[in-house]
Amino acid sequence: MLKRLMIALLMGATVTGTASAQAVDWTSDVSGVFSDGSKWTGPTAPGPTESAQFNAPWTGAPPATTPYTVTFDSNVANQQLFIGDNDVTFSAGGSARTYSLDQNASVQNGSLTLENLMTLDVAGGFSVGSGTSEGTLYVNDGATLDCMIFENTGETNDSLVVLGGANAVINATGQTMNTDTIQGEGKLLSMVMNQGVTALLHAQSGTFEVNTLMNEGGTVEVDNGATFKINQGVDSANNGTYLLHGGTVDLPLHAPLHNSGLISGRGSFKCSVGVPTNETTTIYNNTNIVIEDGNMDFHVGVTNDGTISIEAGRSAIFHEDVYGKIGTFTGPGRAVFKPGTKFHSGSSPGHNTFEGDVEFQGSLPMEINGTTRGTGYDAIDVYGKLTLSGSLDVTLYDQALGQDYEPQLDEEYNLLNWGSIDGTFAGGINLPAFDIESGLAWDISTLYDDGTIRVTPEPTSFGMFVFGLLGWGLVDRRRKRR
Repeated sequence: MLKRLMIALLMGATVTGTASAQAVDWTSDVSGVFSDGSKWTGPTAPGPTESAQFNAPWTGAPPATTPYTVTFDSNVANQQLFIGDNDVTFSAGGSARTYSLDQNASVQNGSLTLENLMTLDVAGGFSVGSGTSEGTLYVNDGATLDCMIFENTGETNDSLVVLGGANAVINATGQTMNTDTIQGEGKLLSMVMNQGVTALLHAQSGTFEVNTLMNEGGTVEVDNGATFKINQGVDSANNGTYLLHGGTVDLPLHAPLHNSGLISGRGSFKCSVGVPTNETTTIYNNTNIVIEDGNMDFHVGVTNDGTISIEAGRSAIFHEDVYGKIGTFTGPGRAVFKPGTKFHSGSSPGHNTFEGDVEFQGSLPMEINGTTRGTGYDAIDVYGKLTLSGSLDVTLYDQALGQDYEPQLDEEYNLLNWGSIDGTFAGGINLPAFDIESGLAWDISTLYDDGTIRVTPEPTSFGMFVFGLLGWGLVDRRRKRR
C-alpha cells in the first residue's frame, strides 16, 4: 500500500482531474493528422500549454466504435495525455517523431498503440488502467515510451501491455509497478516491481529485458525459445513464481537470485555476461525448485537451503558449483553434476539426500571434522542409482579449533550410501596425508562396496611391528633353549 501511495504521489493528477492545463478533445473515431485543427475541439490542435484527450463519448457526438490512427507529421509537445474508451494508434508517418508531455499520461478503458519510429516522452508518469478502469498499451518494434514512473494496474486486473519486438522499449527511469500483464518481446528498462498474484511478466519470444526485478507474489513466465533477461547487477528476489516452458532466465553477473517462492518447469538459467562462478552468480533456493515437463540446466551456481524436486524421467543438470547446505533433492528424477563442477555436501559438514539418481562427473569435496555422520563429516545418501566418474576430494577441518582435524586409528567415515552404483572416481581419490610419525594410513578397499573409508595402521609400520614381535619370539625361544 505504501508503494502504491508513493507512486500515486509521483504520478500526480490525471488529465481529467487537473485544472492547470486546458484539455482539447479529438472529436471522432476517424483517423487524421495530429496537427489538423479540424479534428479537435480547439479550434486548433493542442499546444505546449494544453492537454490532449481521446475520450469518448464526447458531448453531442457518438462514442468511438472503431480503432483509428493519429499521424504525427512533426514533433509535438503537450502538457498531458488521456485516452479513455478509444482505441488509438500513434503513427510517425515513416519518419522519427517525438510526442513530448510535460506531465503525465494515462490509458483507461481504451488502448494506445505506438508504431515504429514513434517516441512518447513523458516527463512524469504513464499509467495503464487505474482503480476500476483497465487499459491496453502496445509498443511496437521500433517504438519507445520514456517516462519516470510506469504503472500497469487496475483493480479488476485486466490491463495489458504488449512489447512487439526486440526494439520495442519502455524506459521508466524511476520504477515500474505491475499488477496485471506485461508480455511479448522487448525492453522494460526499469526497476520492476511485479506485485500480487495477478501480476505477470511473460516472455513469449526473443528476449524480454528488465533492469532489475522484485517479484513480490507475481509470475515470470518464459515460453519455449524465449529469454527473460535481468540486466543490472542487483540482487533479485522471487517471492512469487518463475514458470519456464523451455525458455531461459539470464541473470546478471554478481547478482544472485534469492528464491523464496517457486521455480518450476523446464529450461535453463544462465549468466551471459562475464564468466559466472558460484561466488558471483548464484540461485539461493530457500523454498522450492521443481523440474517437470523436461530438463532444467543451471549454468549458474546453486545454493540449496530448500527443496529441489525432480520428476521421473527429468534431469536437473548443474554446470556450476552447487552447495547442498540443509536442502534436499526429492523426486525420482536425476541430478547431474557436470565435469568442472563441485558439489559441496551439507553445511561444513552436513548431510544431503537424493531420492532419485545422481551422476557426479565433477569433483565431490567431502569434509571430515569428527566421527558423527552428517554432523562430524559430510555424508550423501542416494536412494536411486549413483554414477561416478569424477574425483573424490577429502579434506580435514576442525571448526572449533580452527585447525586440521586429526583422525584416529580405527575411525571410519561412511561418506556415501546408494541404492545401486556404477563407475568409479576415475578422476582420482584425493585424501589428506598423515604425518609420517603417526603410523596411520587410509583404507579405501570397501569404498565401492559400502561407501566407507577407514583409518588403519600404516602398512610399513604394521609390518615392522609384526616383524618385531616375531623377532622377540625367536630371541625368547633361544633364551629358553639355553
